[in-house]
Amino acid sequence: MAGFIFQSWLDKVGDAFFDGRFDIYQSAVALPLEIFSKEGIKRIETTEDLRAKFDGWVHLLQSQQATHMIRTASNVEWIDKATIWGDYYTDILSNGHRVMPRFSSSMVLSVDGDHAQATRVMTGLTRDQWPHILPSS
Repeated sequence: MAGFIFQSWLDKVGDAFFDGRFDIYQSAVALPLEIFSKEGIKRIETTEDLRAKFDGWVHLLQSQQATHMIRTASNVEWIDKATIWGDYYTDILSNGHRVMPRFSSSMVLSVDGDHAQATRVMTGLTRDQWPHILPSS
């Protein structure tokens, strides 16, 4: 069940980027969201900052003429009754061709009934690869 919830979250949010649906993304993320990367920890505390993060992803996908973002869950487990931890791989493709190297990430989801929200992300994406997604701050 944890794997299904986690993968469903990944798919729903991935689709939201391609569909330009900030409302879906916003409902899938709990603020403050902590993002851990090689550059350090970034806290997204406001809706405006979350919108900027969403717009950065939309821009990345459009700039690369991406047609698919495939995120595959692995090593997913319940931490407690309301928290899921999992790892996942991200592949971004344009008409079947990879536009950037696969990267791995991990995430913590808070679960309440059928609703899951990201609370922490440990991203394998780096600022050097995509500065508009991980701006210096």
